[in-house]
Amino acid sequence: MRKSGQKITGDGLTSWVQLRSSIPTGVGQLIGIAGLLPTVSGGLPAAFVEDVQIKCVHIDTNAGTNDNGIGGSMCKGIKVRDCYFTNIGRKAVTWQYHVHNNSCLDSTIFSASMEAGGTQSAISTEGENSSITYANGVAGFDWDGDDNTNNTFQNIEITQSGYSGITISNAKRTFCDNIRMTTLGALGRPVIVGRVSKDNTFRGVKVKTSTRGFLIVTSATTISTRFEDCWIESCSGDNMMYSEGPGPSSGTAAERRPTIERLGRSGVPIAR
Repeated sequence: MRKSGQKITGDGLTSWVQLRSSIPTGVGQLIGIAGLLPTVSGGLPAAFVEDVQIKCVHIDTNAGTNDNGIGGSMCKGIKVRDCYFTNIGRKAVTWQYHVHNNSCLDSTIFSASMEAGGTQSAISTEGENSSITYANGVAGFDWDGDDNTNNTFQNIEITQSGYSGITISNAKRTFCDNIRMTTLGALGRPVIVGRVSKDNTFRGVKVKTSTRGFLIVTSATTISTRFEDCWIESCSGDNMMYSEGPGPSSGTAAERRPTIERLGRSGVPIAR
């Protein structure tokens, strides 16, 4: 989808669309939303796609390698609502590189990260960084999250992920609210926050079972991330909270370190 203002509307579960591909390396995603790539390193996209709506469709990528359900890049104001995702190879919904004010709401992910040996989360938002190279040969740039702002995931049911639940990387002001997870992969975690991530909020993240704890913060440049009313029913294996950030996971908002409020395990709140 390369034009602004487009709409895809279905009838819910019965509006099932399955991706079938003979390409071993995958095709990227079933529904792709993309503007035009930057023409110089550190430059803005040549064009954005804006105000696309996707509603009430059932997306299935047949567990294909490197295949996401819905993927958006160089886009603004994209709204995914009341959608269903089954047998997604990688991420059900992902916003990557120059993405602003996009949302995924009121949706159910029956199964994601199902590709063989998959290490992806069911949903993610990821900003540009210098480790990537675009298809037009332009080198990526460390925007430190400024190209990935104000994206929302709200009222999402994740029944199964072959790896993790949510990944936030190089992002600012992401809002994750009322995300429920049942089954995750043996090596995954409910929440992964990495690279330069600032001022993100996780509220009402409810997890049935995780063998590797609730949260991992993988970068010392992740600051001012807030967790409110998050619960995990059964946690085993290693640390429930693991942070490589500038201070403990229970830091205060005033210190601009990761802040935990009202996070419980098996119905018992953790001491603050």
